[in-house]
Formats: sequence, structure tokens, C-alpha cells
Amino acid sequence: MIQIENLSAVVAYDPERRASQVAFAAAGVRAVVFAFSAGQELAEHRAPAPILLQALEGELRVAAEGREVVLRPGGMLHLDAGVPHSVAADAAAKLLLCILK
Repeated sequence: MIQIENLSAVVAYDPERRASQVAFAAAGVRAVVFAFSAGQELAEHRAPAPILLQALEGELRVAAEGREVVLRPGGMLHLDAGVPHSVAADAAAKLLLCILK
């Protein structure tokens, strides 16, 4: 069993760069928390496995498959392996990325 009381506290905002920290790794999943300060982004890339994206704080714009969606706390997005996508934050936001194995 793995319990994390507050995923948002796993990583702090850094105004100089996008910050990230592995929250945990277990059979079938690796969870990473990202902290985006205003204007920071993750350029288009591909994940080697299926992923789940969930906003923990703020709003994040995710572009994939010719669409752009806004993730807010409580929302989740699933992408298959190899799908090109990018993530951007207009204001401070935190994101939980779960890489499924």
C-alpha cells in the first residue's frame, strides 16, 4: 500500500523552470507530479506507454490529437502510448502524470 496525504506538496513551484518529482513507482504505474509556474510548458512529446493526466491545482492546457482541452482539478485525461501532446499553464498549476506500464 502506498499513501500520499497531499500530492501537491510533493513538488514546489520554481519560477525559473518547470519542476517535477516522482511521487511513487509501483507495479503497473509511475506517478510524477509537475509544478508549472505561469507561462511554463512542456513542449510536444510522446510517452512510451499509456498515460493519465490529472490537474491538482490551477488549470492546464493539454494539446493532443488536434484538440486542446483545459484540465482543472477533478478532471482527468487518458492518452494512448505514442500520442504527441503538450502541456501549458497560463497561471501556476500542478499536474499528476501517471505512466501506466
